Amino acid sequence: MHNSLVAQGTDNSVAYFLGQLTGRILFWGLLLLVVVKVLKRVSRMMSKSAPIPPPPTAVVPPTVDTSAVAPGWYADPSSTGSQRYWDGQQWTEHVSDPRT
Repeated sequence: MHNSLVAQGTDNSVAYFLGQLTGRILFWGLLLLVVVKVLKRVSRMMSKSAPIPPPPTAVVPPTVDTSAVAPGWYADPSSTGSQRYWDGQQWTEHVSDPRT
C-alpha cells in the first residue's frame, strides 16, 4: 500500500509541474504574440504618417523681360560710375563719361 501512495503522489507532482509549465508557456507565448502585433501596427502607422519629403528642387531665378524696359540711360552693368544707353532692345556702345 505504501508503494501505491508514493506512486500516486509522484503522478500528482508530475501532473502539477506539467500543468504549471504549460500555463507559463501559454502565458509567455500569448504575451509575445501581443507585443509583436503591437510593434507591427506601430511600424505601419509610423510609415504612413511620416512620409519622407522629396528633395528640394533648384530655384530658377525669373528671367527679366527686357522688352518692358524703356529706352534710356542706366547704370552701366559692365563698369562702375558710368551710364550706358539702353535702346529698348540691347545695350548700345554709347557710354557717358562720369568725369563730365
